[in-house]
Amino acid sequence: MTRLLALLLSCAALAVIAGPALAAGGQTITPTAKQKASIIRGWAAMGDATKKYPAKCFTIKISRSNRVLAGLAFNSDGGADCITVAFDGTALLWNQGFSWTTLIAGSSIFQSTCSPLKQLIGVKPWQDLAGFISGLGCPVTA
Repeated sequence: MTRLLALLLSCAALAVIAGPALAAGGQTITPTAKQKASIIRGWAAMGDATKKYPAKCFTIKISRSNRVLAGLAFNSDGGADCITVAFDGTALLWNQGFSWTTLIAGSSIFQSTCSPLKQLIGVKPWQDLAGFISGLGCPVTA
């Protein structure tokens, strides 16, 4: 009985320590530095693809259920050199094998676009990238 109690207390302590970290990234994957740079290049291709953007200026996550989909948003904590990149929306990108391409970007896309977008990327990735989806202006539960 004492061993069982000790085991239960150990498990509870581990859940308290590790729980928040697991919950914070439960549906997404943090990209490697190389992946992050490639995703930023894909996003930059929409505008000035020759400009170098500091990685710290972006929050980027890859869908856990479909690893060819990623979300990108401006990181307001990036510092003063990120002001030139500031934007209020988000972007969804997909990996074509060798490079990332912007699928859609904005902050208030037409609501009629949300349902077809969800059908295109699938329900699980939609949920994985919920923060980026809502940044586009789409309801996450749609």
